[in-house]
Amino acid sequence: MKIWTQHHAALLDALRAERYIPPLYRRLSRERYEADDEEWRRLSDWPSLLRKEAGWKVIEPVLEQPDAWPAAWHQATEAGWSETADHHHALLFGRLCERFIEDEEYEHALWSWTESWRAWKAVLGSGYMRDLMRDIAPIDEGEGEGDSTDADAEEADEAAKVAETHQKILLELLDHRIAARSHALRVCLSLDDEARSVEVVDRRGLRFGWNALLLLGEQLREVGEATDPHGTLRRVRKQCASTREQIATEVIARFERMIEALDLADAPSNEVLLPFEWIAEVFDIIGYTDYAVTTAVKRAVEVCWRMRKMGREDKTDDLPKILQLMAPFNKDLYRRLETGTSFGHNSKCADFLVFQGEPLTDHDARFDIFSRAVNISPGHRNASMLLSYEYLQIARAALTRSKATLATMRHMPGNKHEKTLKEVFDAIAMARHHYSVNERIPDYQEQLEQEAARLDVDLSQWEDKPRDANNDSNDAGDDAGGKDE
Repeated sequence: MKIWTQHHAALLDALRAERYIPPLYRRLSRERYEADDEEWRRLSDWPSLLRKEAGWKVIEPVLEQPDAWPAAWHQATEAGWSETADHHHALLFGRLCERFIEDEEYEHALWSWTESWRAWKAVLGSGYMRDLMRDIAPIDEGEGEGDSTDADAEEADEAAKVAETHQKILLELLDHRIAARSHALRVCLSLDDEARSVEVVDRRGLRFGWNALLLLGEQLREVGEATDPHGTLRRVRKQCASTREQIATEVIARFERMIEALDLADAPSNEVLLPFEWIAEVFDIIGYTDYAVTTAVKRAVEVCWRMRKMGREDKTDDLPKILQLMAPFNKDLYRRLETGTSFGHNSKCADFLVFQGEPLTDHDARFDIFSRAVNISPGHRNASMLLSYEYLQIARAALTRSKATLATMRHMPGNKHEKTLKEVFDAIAMARHHYSVNERIPDYQEQLEQEAARLDVDLSQWEDKPRDANNDSNDAGDDAGGKDE
């Protein structure tokens, strides 16, 4: 009878590695890479381990079918891996992620990154990792006997020191992964290169790095003390959030320095537009924050005012281009102000809308944008004034229709002419409500009274009736906004 020895087991493991590592590595690297000698050394016992797993029954039949992956891997993962297997997976996918990043295969890198952290989450929340830490830094049980207070205190101190050592080991194991993403994001944005003359953004690298941190934060969102005894994953989750916040803050700081350095008197258009093009490109990728939208809108309005006062608005088309670049920021700011998630920037938001609305020629578009400005900043002087003029446009159109009505039709059923004059009456009332010193109001009021007399309509029936005003306003209001008309 032949005896099965450790040598035989090692030989069988080697044969399994030779059979299974090549296809597994190709499938999990999305058909991009072959396992090198170093990977073979690291994964030598992996196939033998996988054969004992529930997920093996899913992936073994499709090992030679590339089209079945990565769906087969996800199905196998749902079937379940042991903590030991997931430890392999956490490290393997981490290495694959770095290879993909180096080759700028960012879609595959994001998949590998997510799979690696899925495995780490499973491992770190298990007894496997606690046992592994005890093997690395075991607790010294001591040789003393009895239940003295001093012995208990020493044992507690020793346990605390070991727990701290365990946490330090785990943090060293994972911290550098977040630090690497933070460094890469800074490189993509050239944040550490103050001397460059052109703002260049590595859009693909930035999108990957930002989404990697964002998705990891979501993966770890529900992690608590029970599933994260060493606090490692919660630390990683905080690092993800703080890294994204720090990067966004630095982008805004760079943007403000660029704005401060602008010479609007002599700078060519490409230099004037550069800060706005840069920040628009960056936040289009990473998503808007409250600090970003409020700062961007504030700075845009300030620059637009400076251009107007210096006469640059009439010499170049820089102002409308800035408004176009910053429009998504103001749209997001408007939403935040309207929903109450942001405060204190209503006037700047309205300023921006006024600048946008002034050059428009379409009445409906102007009416809509000035209405929104007054809605978000009641009493805003220029928005109220401009909206007042748009109400007079409504009155003018209705008067034109009324003047086309024959006086003999005033007794016909339906009273359409009366409805038209009511429209004029209401429009003038709203114009007066928003900007009572509008110098055109008396002329329209006179035309309304003449039409009412011609068509035998009593205007007093509509006086002192509640009006559907957007918001109360006053003549003083804010001085911010566009130019007076």
